[in-house]
Amino acid sequence: MDHGLTFKAYLQYTADKAAKATSAITRHMASVGGHKQRSRWVISTVVRSIILYAAAIWAPAMSSPTYSRDCRSSYRTCALRTVSEDAALVLSDMAPLEVG
Repeated sequence: MDHGLTFKAYLQYTADKAAKATSAITRHMASVGGHKQRSRWVISTVVRSIILYAAAIWAPAMSSPTYSRDCRSSYRTCALRTVSEDAALVLSDMAPLEVG
């Protein structure tokens, strides 16, 4: 952690880093192929590790919606990228295009 960063700046930096990692791993997994569930697990594990680094120090700052917004958004994006289309459709109560 950089001692010069405020909690808000650190959480913004962390959210950006998690978003970049999600994007890079997703691109790499697409070119490599492989088991989709394993790929999803890798992405979520890396992003969770990035976001939770030093959480014991900055955790109280997450109670502020202004501070936590960026990290929550990055984590939500990771969740959306790591869930299958079928699962996303079920969760959003939407029928597949082929059916509808």
